Amino acid sequence: MTRTLSGVKFETFLDLSLHNETGMRLAFDRGCLEIEMSPLPTHESPNRCIELMIDWIAEVRGFEVRSLGSTTFHREAPEQGAEPDSCFYIQSVSQLPVDLAEFDQQKHIPDLVVEVDTTSPSIDKDSFYARIGVPEIWRYQKSSVTILVLEAGRYVSAESRAISGMDAHVLTRLLAQGQKQLRSHWREAVRAWARGEK
Repeated sequence: MTRTLSGVKFETFLDLSLHNETGMRLAFDRGCLEIEMSPLPTHESPNRCIELMIDWIAEVRGFEVRSLGSTTFHREAPEQGAEPDSCFYIQSVSQLPVDLAEFDQQKHIPDLVVEVDTTSPSIDKDSFYARIGVPEIWRYQKSSVTILVLEAGRYVSAESRAISGMDAHVLTRLLAQGQKQLRSHWREAVRAWARGEK
C-alpha cells in the first residue's frame, strides 16, 4: 500500500529516512512524500530473488559485489530523495569504505538499483536516479523485468552493463523460475547461466 503526502518539508523526509526502522520505503520530490507501507510478499519475493541471483552470479564469475539494500540517497537542490528496494556496488565496490560509518551517499553512488513496482508510484524516481548518476536500474513490474541504462542523462532499455550478458528476457525468465522452483534447483539454473551453459 502506498500513501502520498503533499506539503511535506525536506527536513521531515530526512528525519523519517534517518529513523526508519519500520521497513517503509520513502521517496521525496519537492514537497511530495511517497510512503510505501510494509511491503507485501508480492513485493519482497522478487526483490530477494534478484539479490540472490546477483550473489550467485558473482560467486560463479569471481567478482565482488556488495548490497546496501534500501540505503537513502538525497540531494538538497532541488529537494529530492529516494530509497531503492535494493542497491548494489559491483564495478565501484572497491571505492566503498571498509568502515561504512564513512559512507557518503553524495559520493558513493550504486552501480545498480532495483525497483519492484507492485503499485503505481506517484514520484518519478528515475529522474532522481539519473540526476545523481546511477548507471543502471532493474525495474520489476507485472512479472517482468526491464533493464534501464543511463545514456546522455536519461534511461533507455538495453542489456545490463552491471552483469555481463544479462538482458531483460533472461532476467525475467530466471526470476520467474526463482519464484516457482525449489531454491536448490533454481540456484543451479542461475549458476549454470552464469557459467554460460544455458
